[in-house]
Amino acid sequence: MDTAKVCKKCGREFPIDKFGINHNYTRSMCKECFNEGMREKRYQQRLSDGIEIYHKDKSMKIQRKYKKPYHFQILYRSESGIDTIAKDEVFVRLFDYKSVWTSNYGRIIQRLNDGTYQLVKGVYSRATKELTYTLDRNIYFKSKNRWGYRKEKVTASDLVIQMFVVNYDMKNNTMVWHKENDTKDNYYKHLFPVTDKQYNEILSIYEQDGTITDKQIIEIVNAVEFKPD
Repeated sequence: MDTAKVCKKCGREFPIDKFGINHNYTRSMCKECFNEGMREKRYQQRLSDGIEIYHKDKSMKIQRKYKKPYHFQILYRSESGIDTIAKDEVFVRLFDYKSVWTSNYGRIIQRLNDGTYQLVKGVYSRATKELTYTLDRNIYFKSKNRWGYRKEKVTASDLVIQMFVVNYDMKNNTMVWHKENDTKDNYYKHLFPVTDKQYNEILSIYEQDGTITDKQIIEIVNAVEFKPD
């Protein structure tokens, strides 16, 4: 009588007692591989059930929403003396940066030490084509055990999304899609925070069709296959 057996799945040899019994027959897989398979099967079933619920429950789908700034955040023209470029342009305070306000069009105003205001000039990145600013950000220096400012580069689109667009997944939304793939357009209603998978799919459709609608973008954002792993 055989006292050992080779597992059909992992190829390792074990004593017979390391294999379970199924309907009076010794299983072809060792107990470890069999249990692993059962766990994977249960996981896939729970995943399938969750996806089914997700598809049926419309409340779980992401919808476009925008933030409304509070009165105390707004820098008015009467104080800054800087004209707006559109009727709905509004500048709101960026609390993590030194005396800086961003508008819903991606423009930046900074208050100087003498109390006057000026527009900050940004530069377009050669790599990403994004409008980028260098600003003094308020951070904590552990080595000095105190708060202070450090110059950091930040894109106009990131600042606009931070202050004007509801971003449902700040951890995974590391990319920004600009309407019609125009990186010079930083108007808040034309920016979509997305994951890298979603961005690549949006870009693929845009390159294929020459355009992509807001509805198509939201469908991609809500599609299970483009959600973070």
